[in-house]
Amino acid sequence: MGVPMYCVLEPSAVRDLLKGDGSEAVTFSVPFATFSRLVSDWDHMVDGPVHDQWRKAMALALSPSSIERYLPALEKTIREALESWERQGAVPLLEACGDMALSFAMDVLIGVELTHTDRSWFKQQILLTLEGLYTLYLPFPGTTYSKAQVAKANVIAALVKELEEQVQQTLQADPAAGEAAANASVFRHLDGAAKCRLLLSQQEYQLDSDVVSSVMERLKQLESSAPASNTDLAPAAELEAAIGSSGGITLADAQFEFLRAQRRLTLESAAGRILGLFAAAVDTSRLLIFTALAFLAQLPEEVDKLREEQQQVISRHGSALTPAVLSELVYLEGVIKETSRLLSASRVAVRQAVKPLQLNGVHIPADAYLLYSVDCMHCLEPTLWQGPGCIPPGRDVPPYMDWRCNLKEAFQPARWLPGSPNKPKHLLTFGAGSHM
Repeated sequence: MGVPMYCVLEPSAVRDLLKGDGSEAVTFSVPFATFSRLVSDWDHMVDGPVHDQWRKAMALALSPSSIERYLPALEKTIREALESWERQGAVPLLEACGDMALSFAMDVLIGVELTHTDRSWFKQQILLTLEGLYTLYLPFPGTTYSKAQVAKANVIAALVKELEEQVQQTLQADPAAGEAAANASVFRHLDGAAKCRLLLSQQEYQLDSDVVSSVMERLKQLESSAPASNTDLAPAAELEAAIGSSGGITLADAQFEFLRAQRRLTLESAAGRILGLFAAAVDTSRLLIFTALAFLAQLPEEVDKLREEQQQVISRHGSALTPAVLSELVYLEGVIKETSRLLSASRVAVRQAVKPLQLNGVHIPADAYLLYSVDCMHCLEPTLWQGPGCIPPGRDVPPYMDWRCNLKEAFQPARWLPGSPNKPKHLLTFGAGSHM
C-alpha cells in the first residue's frame, strides 16, 4: 500500500479501535491509492458528528419497514438470476453473483432510475469500476486501474444526466443546498485523519442542526409514505403489486438529502456519492453470495438441512418472502454468519490515528495507519481458541478456520444456533467503526 502500518493482532486492542467512545482518537481511512482516486468523496465516512448524522440518514433507508418493502423485489431479482443461470447451464459464479447483487442495488436498494442510459452498459461500467478499487495503482493504458478510471468517468457522466432534473429542481427551490459545494475540493486529497481533524475544528465544515433536522424530517416523511402490502392478493399478484408500488426511501434518497444537509449538492457530488453507494452495496454482497454458494456446492449435507428448514417454514407461512419467514430461517442465518466467519468479504480493515495514542502499551503516533486482520480475529475467537497447541502440525490455522484443507469440519453453521455452547462472541464482516 506504500505506507507504514501498525499490525494489530490482540483482540482487546482491536475492540479499542472500534468501540467509538467519542474521542475520535482513530478514524476510518483509506490508504489504497486506487480506491481514493475512484471514490474520491468520502469525508462523510470519517468518525465524528458528520458521520453520525450520515449514518442516521442511511438507517432510515434500512429500517425494518424499508427492508420489508425491499423483500418482494429481492425475491424477484433472485428468481430471475437463478432462472438465467439455469438457462445458461454454466456461469462464471463470481461474475454472476456480482450481476445479481448489482441488479438489486440498482433497482431497489439504491434506487437509480435509468431513463437516458442503457441498463446493460451501465451495469458493465459499474463492475469495471469496482474491479479497480483495490488493484495496483498502475496508471498505464490497458491496466485494470486505467480501465476502471475510464469506466468511472462513464458512470459519473451517465448519473449526471439521470440526476440533472432532480438536482436542478432542488437547487431552484433551495439555493442554499449547494452554497458550500466548494468544500468538497478541500477534502478530496486529504487522508482520513486530516479530514477528521478539519471536520472537528472548522465550524464552516460542520452541520447546521436546523438544516439537519429539516432533512431528517423529509426523509422520515418519505420513509412513512410507502403503502402497506396487500395480503388479500394471491402470492404472485401481491409480489408484482409490491414491486410496482414500493414507495418509501432508497439509499440514493438518503444520500441526496444528506448532501443538502452538508450544503454541497451539485450534479457531480450527487453522482459521486451514488457511485460510492454502489461500491459499498455491490462489492461485499457479491463476495458473500459467491463464497456461500461455493462452500455449499462442496457440502451437500448442508444444502439438505437448508432445504428441510425451508420446507418447514413454507408449510407454516407460504412461499412468499416476508420478515416472518426470514425470522424463522435460523439455519440459513447460521450459514451466512459461518461463511463470513471463515471468509469475510473484507479480510483486513484499516484505521488511522487522528492524534497520538497508547494501544496495549504501544505508542502510536498521529497519522499512523493501523491494520487489523479479520481472519486473525476470528482465529482468536475466545469460545474456540485454545492456544497455539490447537493448530495441527503442518497447518497454519486451527481446524475451525481451515476451510482450505478441511471445509467440512470448519464449516459448522449450527454453532450460531440459539443455545449453542460454542456460539462465537465476535463476528467482523466488513468495514470499520463503532457500528460494527
